[in-house]
Amino acid sequence: MFDIISFANTTPLLLFLCITILTNFIGDIMGCKIQKIFTQNIILKYCIMLFVIYTTIVLVDKKTSPKEHFIKSIYILILFLLFTKNTFRITTIIIIFMIILFITEDYINYYKNIKNEERIKKLTKISIYLKYIILFLIIVGHILYIIKQKKKFGNDFNIIKLYRGTKCTII
Repeated sequence: MFDIISFANTTPLLLFLCITILTNFIGDIMGCKIQKIFTQNIILKYCIMLFVIYTTIVLVDKKTSPKEHFIKSIYILILFLLFTKNTFRITTIIIIFMIILFITEDYINYYKNIKNEERIKKLTKISIYLKYIILFLIIVGHILYIIKQKKKFGNDFNIIKLYRGTKCTII
């Protein structure tokens, strides 16, 4: 059964995943054959990403089963795919909200340690709203991105190619 609350609770891990992906810029320190394999195989990249997500969840969440860890990992991977195929403006807004959420969650943990229930309640409410806003923006931004890409490529638009990764020509 799909649980929107537990799904929303996975949004802070998106920031960690983005930071992890940014470490790709140091990938050239790996051997040439490994670099070639990962450059040419998008499925392998997604498998590694899923394993990174799964490993992170296992390290953070000691209370749930491996099956639940795996399901949560798949949710996060899907969220990440939706997040990465988004308009630049909405992506920027989402990142700002994820940073605010991360800081909010940090304060919640701090106030739990000093037992300030009033602050915990207020910040928890803010945290919940931020999670739903982030999810909403990811979905809406993804839909807008697909519409933008359909307009840009017309009949040549292919939804499968959209998720295979892109070679950026802007850089």
